[in-house]
Amino acid sequence: MPKNYDIIALGESLIDFVAARSTDGDKVNMEGTAGGATLNVMVAAARLGRRTAYITKIGSDLNGKFLREQIEKNGVEFRGRIAKTELTTLAIVSLDETGDREFAFYDKGTSMSTLSTGDIDFDFLQEGRIFHFGSVSMTNDITFEANIKAAQRAKLDGVKVSFDPNYRAHLWASENDALTAMDAGFQIADYIKVGEEEARIAAGASNPNEAAQILMEKYHPEFLAVTLGAHGAIAFSSLGQAQRPACDVTTVDTTAAGDAFMGAALHKLLEYEDRGVKLDDAALGDLLVYANASGSRSTTIKGAIPSLPSEADIIRLIFSTPSPALRLLV
Repeated sequence: MPKNYDIIALGESLIDFVAARSTDGDKVNMEGTAGGATLNVMVAAARLGRRTAYITKIGSDLNGKFLREQIEKNGVEFRGRIAKTELTTLAIVSLDETGDREFAFYDKGTSMSTLSTGDIDFDFLQEGRIFHFGSVSMTNDITFEANIKAAQRAKLDGVKVSFDPNYRAHLWASENDALTAMDAGFQIADYIKVGEEEARIAAGASNPNEAAQILMEKYHPEFLAVTLGAHGAIAFSSLGQAQRPACDVTTVDTTAAGDAFMGAALHKLLEYEDRGVKLDDAALGDLLVYANASGSRSTTIKGAIPSLPSEADIIRLIFSTPSPALRLLV
Protein backbone atom coordinates (compact mmCIF):
# COMPACT_ATOMS: atom_id res chain seq x y z
CA MET A 1 0.00 0.00 0.00
CA PRO A 2 1.52 3.37 -1.00
CA LYS A 3 2.04 5.92 1.76
CA ASN A 4 0.04 8.81 0.34
CA TYR A 5 -0.09 10.66 3.67
CA ASP A 6 2.43 11.47 6.35
CA ILE A 7 -0.22 11.53 9.09
CA ILE A 8 -3.84 10.39 9.20
CA ALA A 9 -5.83 11.36 12.29
CA LEU A 10 -9.18 10.39 13.77
CA GLY A 11 -11.15 12.51 16.18
CA GLU A 12 -13.38 15.43 16.95
CA SER A 13 -13.85 18.53 14.85
CA LEU A 14 -15.85 21.31 16.40
CA ILE A 15 -16.36 25.04 16.59
CA ASP A 16 -14.47 26.79 19.38
CA PHE A 17 -16.52 29.82 20.40
CA VAL A 18 -14.39 32.23 22.43
CA ALA A 19 -16.75 34.05 24.79
CA ALA A 20 -16.21 37.44 26.37
CA ARG A 21 -18.48 39.96 28.06
CA SER A 22 -19.11 43.19 26.24
CA THR A 23 -17.59 46.39 27.57
CA ASP A 24 -20.95 47.49 28.96
CA GLY A 25 -21.40 44.12 30.66
CA ASP A 26 -24.85 43.52 29.17
CA LYS A 27 -23.93 40.97 26.51
CA VAL A 28 -21.73 37.94 25.92
CA ASN A 29 -19.97 38.15 22.57
CA MET A 30 -18.70 34.98 20.92
CA GLU A 31 -16.39 34.46 17.98
CA GLY A 32 -16.12 30.99 16.49
CA THR A 33 -13.16 29.26 14.85
CA ALA A 34 -12.58 25.68 13.72
CA GLY A 35 -11.04 23.45 16.37
CA GLY A 36 -10.67 20.00 17.88
CA ALA A 37 -7.38 18.74 19.30
CA THR A 38 -6.58 16.11 16.68
CA LEU A 39 -7.69 18.42 13.86
CA ASN A 40 -5.39 21.14 15.19
CA VAL A 41 -2.49 18.68 15.11
CA MET A 42 -3.23 17.84 11.46
CA VAL A 43 -3.34 21.51 10.47
CA ALA A 44 -0.15 22.19 12.44
CA ALA A 45 1.64 19.42 10.55
CA ALA A 46 0.18 20.54 7.21
CA ARG A 47 1.54 24.06 7.82
CA LEU A 48 4.97 22.45 8.11
CA GLY A 49 4.62 20.75 4.74
CA ARG A 50 3.20 17.38 5.78
CA ARG A 51 0.48 15.55 3.87
CA THR A 52 -2.37 15.01 6.30
CA ALA A 53 -5.91 13.60 6.27
CA TYR A 54 -8.65 13.73 8.87
CA ILE A 55 -11.37 11.22 9.76
CA THR A 56 -14.19 12.84 11.72
CA LYS A 57 -17.95 13.32 11.87
CA ILE A 58 -19.70 16.66 11.49
CA GLY A 59 -23.29 17.83 11.11
CA SER A 60 -24.98 19.05 7.94
CA ASP A 61 -25.68 22.37 9.67
CA LEU A 62 -23.94 25.70 9.05
CA ASN A 63 -21.23 24.89 11.58
CA GLY A 64 -20.50 21.55 9.90
CA LYS A 65 -20.23 23.12 6.47
CA PHE A 66 -17.92 25.77 7.89
CA LEU A 67 -15.73 23.08 9.49
CA ARG A 68 -15.33 21.12 6.27
CA GLU A 69 -14.40 24.31 4.42
CA GLN A 70 -11.81 25.15 7.08
CA ILE A 71 -10.33 21.64 7.12
CA GLU A 72 -9.80 21.67 3.37
CA LYS A 73 -8.75 25.33 3.26
CA ASN A 74 -5.95 24.55 5.71
CA GLY A 75 -4.44 21.78 3.61
CA VAL A 76 -5.96 18.74 5.32
CA GLU A 77 -7.88 16.17 3.29
CA PHE A 78 -11.38 15.64 4.68
CA ARG A 79 -12.16 11.93 5.01
CA GLY A 80 -15.06 12.31 7.40
CA ARG A 81 -18.76 11.55 7.51
CA ILE A 82 -21.77 13.83 7.64
CA ALA A 83 -24.25 13.02 10.42
CA LYS A 84 -27.84 12.59 9.25
CA THR A 85 -29.60 14.29 12.15
CA GLU A 86 -27.03 15.30 14.80
CA LEU A 87 -25.73 18.85 14.99
CA THR A 88 -22.05 19.74 14.93
CA THR A 89 -20.20 19.66 18.25
CA LEU A 90 -19.42 22.99 19.93
CA ALA A 91 -17.06 24.20 22.63
CA ILE A 92 -17.31 27.49 24.52
CA VAL A 93 -13.89 28.81 25.50
CA SER A 94 -13.39 31.51 28.11
CA LEU A 95 -10.00 33.13 28.74
CA ASP A 96 -8.60 34.65 31.92
CA GLU A 97 -6.30 37.66 32.03
CA THR A 98 -3.21 35.51 31.36
CA GLY A 99 -4.68 33.79 28.30
CA ASP A 100 -5.35 30.47 30.07
CA ARG A 101 -8.55 28.86 28.86
CA GLU A 102 -11.50 27.00 30.27
CA PHE A 103 -13.65 24.78 28.04
CA ALA A 104 -17.35 23.95 28.17
CA PHE A 105 -18.16 21.22 25.64
CA TYR A 106 -21.60 20.80 24.08
CA ASP A 107 -21.08 17.26 22.85
CA LYS A 108 -23.91 15.04 24.11
CA GLY A 109 -26.08 13.93 21.20
CA THR A 110 -23.95 15.81 18.66
CA SER A 111 -22.05 14.55 15.62
CA MET A 112 -18.88 13.81 17.60
CA SER A 113 -20.71 11.53 20.03
CA THR A 114 -21.92 9.22 17.24
CA LEU A 115 -18.58 8.56 15.53
CA SER A 116 -18.51 4.76 15.16
CA THR A 117 -16.52 1.99 13.50
CA GLY A 118 -18.96 2.19 10.62
CA ASP A 119 -17.72 5.70 9.85
CA ILE A 120 -14.12 4.53 9.30
CA ASP A 121 -12.52 3.13 6.17
CA PHE A 122 -9.99 0.90 7.93
CA ASP A 123 -8.11 0.09 4.72
CA PHE A 124 -7.43 3.81 4.27
CA LEU A 125 -5.35 3.88 7.45
CA GLN A 126 -2.60 1.93 5.67
CA GLU A 127 -1.94 4.96 3.47
CA GLY A 128 -0.45 6.93 6.38
CA ARG A 129 3.00 6.77 7.94
CA ILE A 130 1.54 7.82 11.30
CA PHE A 131 -1.96 7.36 12.71
CA HIS A 132 -2.82 9.96 15.35
CA PHE A 133 -5.68 10.03 17.84
CA GLY A 134 -6.67 11.53 21.19
CA SER A 135 -9.07 11.02 24.08
CA VAL A 136 -11.65 13.80 23.60
CA SER A 137 -13.41 11.65 21.01
CA MET A 138 -13.35 8.54 23.25
CA THR A 139 -15.87 9.55 25.92
CA ASN A 140 -18.60 7.00 25.21
CA ASP A 141 -18.60 3.32 24.28
CA ILE A 142 -19.23 3.94 20.58
CA THR A 143 -16.46 6.50 20.08
CA PHE A 144 -14.06 4.60 22.35
CA GLU A 145 -14.44 1.48 20.20
CA ALA A 146 -13.98 3.46 16.98
CA ASN A 147 -10.73 5.03 18.15
CA ILE A 148 -9.19 1.90 19.64
CA LYS A 149 -10.09 -0.35 16.72
CA ALA A 150 -8.66 2.19 14.26
CA ALA A 151 -5.42 2.45 16.26
CA GLN A 152 -5.15 -1.32 16.54
CA ARG A 153 -5.71 -1.78 12.81
CA ALA A 154 -3.13 0.88 11.96
CA LYS A 155 -0.61 -0.77 14.27
CA LEU A 156 -1.32 -4.19 12.74
CA ASP A 157 -0.66 -2.73 9.28
CA GLY A 158 2.75 -1.38 10.33
CA VAL A 159 1.70 2.25 10.78
CA LYS A 160 3.26 4.20 13.67
CA VAL A 161 0.60 5.20 16.22
CA SER A 162 0.56 8.56 17.98
CA PHE A 163 -1.63 9.32 21.02
CA ASP A 164 -2.28 12.65 22.72
CA PRO A 165 -4.88 12.52 25.51
CA ASN A 166 -6.58 15.74 26.56
CA TYR A 167 -8.25 15.45 29.96
CA ARG A 168 -11.41 17.54 30.29
CA ALA A 169 -13.07 16.57 33.58
CA HIS A 170 -16.65 17.37 32.60
CA LEU A 171 -16.47 15.10 29.53
CA TRP A 172 -16.03 12.00 31.70
CA ALA A 173 -18.29 10.24 34.19
CA SER A 174 -15.24 9.90 36.44
CA GLU A 175 -11.48 10.34 36.41
CA ASN A 176 -11.21 6.55 36.37
CA ASP A 177 -13.09 6.42 33.05
CA ALA A 178 -10.62 8.91 31.60
CA LEU A 179 -7.74 6.83 32.93
CA THR A 180 -9.18 3.72 31.26
CA ALA A 181 -9.24 5.53 27.91
CA MET A 182 -5.70 6.82 28.40
CA ASP A 183 -4.43 3.37 29.31
CA ALA A 184 -5.98 1.86 26.18
CA GLY A 185 -4.33 4.51 24.01
CA PHE A 186 -0.95 4.26 25.72
CA GLN A 187 -0.85 0.48 25.22
CA ILE A 188 -1.01 0.92 21.44
CA ALA A 189 0.97 4.12 20.91
CA ASP A 190 4.53 4.42 19.62
CA TYR A 191 4.54 8.20 20.19
CA ILE A 192 2.90 9.76 23.26
CA LYS A 193 2.42 13.37 24.33
CA VAL A 194 0.82 14.30 27.63
CA GLY A 195 0.36 17.50 29.58
CA GLU A 196 1.16 17.74 33.29
CA GLU A 197 -2.40 16.90 34.33
CA GLU A 198 -2.65 13.86 32.06
CA ALA A 199 0.77 12.67 33.27
CA ARG A 200 -0.35 12.98 36.89
CA ILE A 201 -3.58 11.06 36.29
CA ALA A 202 -1.96 8.35 34.20
CA ALA A 203 1.11 7.80 36.37
CA GLY A 204 -0.19 8.72 39.81
CA ALA A 205 2.78 11.04 40.35
CA SER A 206 2.75 14.83 40.58
CA ASN A 207 6.39 15.31 39.55
CA PRO A 208 6.52 15.35 35.71
CA ASN A 209 9.91 13.61 35.49
CA GLU A 210 8.79 10.87 37.86
CA ALA A 211 5.49 10.52 35.98
CA ALA A 212 7.32 10.26 32.66
CA GLN A 213 9.63 7.55 33.98
CA ILE A 214 6.63 5.56 35.23
CA LEU A 215 4.91 5.83 31.84
CA MET A 216 8.08 4.86 29.99
CA GLU A 217 8.56 1.78 32.15
CA LYS A 218 4.91 0.73 31.87
CA TYR A 219 4.22 1.33 28.16
CA HIS A 220 7.66 1.47 26.47
CA PRO A 221 6.84 4.03 23.76
CA GLU A 222 9.49 5.03 21.23
CA PHE A 223 8.93 8.68 22.16
CA LEU A 224 7.25 10.35 25.14
CA ALA A 225 6.88 14.08 25.76
CA VAL A 226 5.41 15.86 28.76
CA THR A 227 4.52 19.49 28.08
CA LEU A 228 4.95 21.89 30.99
CA GLY A 229 3.19 25.01 29.72
CA ALA A 230 5.33 28.12 30.15
CA HIS A 231 8.15 25.94 31.48
CA GLY A 232 8.68 24.09 28.19
CA ALA A 233 8.71 20.30 27.91
CA ILE A 234 10.62 17.12 28.68
CA ALA A 235 11.06 14.16 26.34
CA PHE A 236 12.18 10.57 26.73
CA SER A 237 13.08 7.59 24.57
CA SER A 238 14.91 4.32 25.19
CA LEU A 239 18.13 6.09 24.09
CA GLY A 240 17.95 9.37 25.94
CA GLN A 241 16.08 12.23 27.52
CA ALA A 242 16.01 16.02 27.30
CA GLN A 243 14.39 19.13 28.72
CA ARG A 244 14.12 22.48 26.99
CA PRO A 245 12.44 25.77 27.98
CA ALA A 246 9.56 27.47 26.24
CA CYS A 247 10.14 30.70 24.36
CA ASP A 248 9.57 34.04 26.07
CA VAL A 249 6.47 35.42 24.32
CA THR A 250 3.48 37.59 25.13
CA THR A 251 0.68 35.08 25.60
CA VAL A 252 -2.89 36.01 24.69
CA ASP A 253 -4.49 32.57 24.23
CA THR A 254 -3.14 29.13 25.13
CA THR A 255 -5.76 27.26 23.08
CA ALA A 256 -4.05 24.72 20.77
CA ALA A 257 -0.56 25.30 22.20
CA GLY A 258 -0.21 21.60 22.96
CA ASP A 259 -1.54 20.73 19.51
CA ALA A 260 0.97 23.06 17.87
CA PHE A 261 3.68 21.32 19.89
CA MET A 262 2.47 17.87 18.82
CA GLY A 263 2.16 18.73 15.14
CA ALA A 264 5.73 20.02 15.14
CA ALA A 265 6.96 17.00 17.12
CA LEU A 266 5.42 14.54 14.65
CA HIS A 267 6.93 16.52 11.79
CA LYS A 268 10.36 16.16 13.39
CA LEU A 269 9.89 12.46 14.14
CA LEU A 270 9.11 11.85 10.46
CA GLU A 271 12.17 13.87 9.48
CA TYR A 272 14.34 11.87 11.88
CA GLU A 273 13.01 8.62 10.43
CA ASP A 274 13.84 9.76 6.89
CA ARG A 275 17.37 10.75 7.95
CA GLY A 276 18.00 7.73 10.14
CA VAL A 277 18.44 9.91 13.25
CA LYS A 278 18.35 8.04 16.58
CA LEU A 279 16.33 9.52 19.43
CA ASP A 280 19.28 10.22 21.71
CA ASP A 281 19.71 13.18 24.08
CA ALA A 282 20.76 15.59 21.33
CA ALA A 283 17.98 14.62 18.90
CA LEU A 284 15.34 14.85 21.63
CA GLY A 285 16.68 18.25 22.65
CA ASP A 286 16.53 19.59 19.10
CA LEU A 287 13.01 18.24 18.68
CA LEU A 288 11.92 20.01 21.87
CA VAL A 289 13.46 23.29 20.76
CA TYR A 290 11.42 23.14 17.58
CA ALA A 291 8.17 21.88 19.12
CA ASN A 292 8.36 24.30 22.07
CA ALA A 293 8.80 27.20 19.66
CA SER A 294 5.74 26.03 17.74
CA GLY A 295 3.68 25.84 20.91
CA SER A 296 4.96 29.17 22.22
CA ARG A 297 4.30 30.97 18.93
CA SER A 298 0.70 29.70 18.89
CA THR A 299 -0.06 31.39 22.22
CA THR A 300 0.56 34.84 20.73
CA ILE A 301 -2.55 34.67 18.51
CA LYS A 302 -6.17 34.08 19.54
CA GLY A 303 -7.98 31.00 18.34
CA ALA A 304 -6.86 27.45 17.56
CA ILE A 305 -6.23 26.99 13.84
CA PRO A 306 -5.46 30.68 13.19
CA SER A 307 -2.62 30.47 15.72
CA LEU A 308 -0.78 27.47 14.25
CA PRO A 309 2.63 28.58 12.93
CA SER A 310 4.50 28.03 9.70
CA GLU A 311 8.08 26.76 9.51
CA ALA A 312 9.26 30.34 9.02
CA ASP A 313 7.39 31.47 12.15
CA ILE A 314 9.01 28.73 14.22
CA ILE A 315 12.55 29.32 12.99
CA ARG A 316 12.18 33.09 13.39
CA LEU A 317 11.14 32.66 17.02
CA ILE A 318 13.95 30.19 17.77
CA PHE A 319 16.62 32.57 16.55
CA SER A 320 15.09 35.68 18.13
CA THR A 321 14.88 34.21 21.63
CA PRO A 322 17.38 35.48 24.22
CA SER A 323 17.94 31.97 25.60
CA PRO A 324 21.10 30.28 24.23
CA ALA A 325 19.41 26.90 24.79
CA LEU A 326 16.88 27.80 22.12
CA ARG A 327 19.31 29.15 19.52
CA LEU A 328 20.03 25.72 18.10
CA LEU A 329 20.06 24.93 14.41
CA VAL A 330 17.15 22.54 14.02
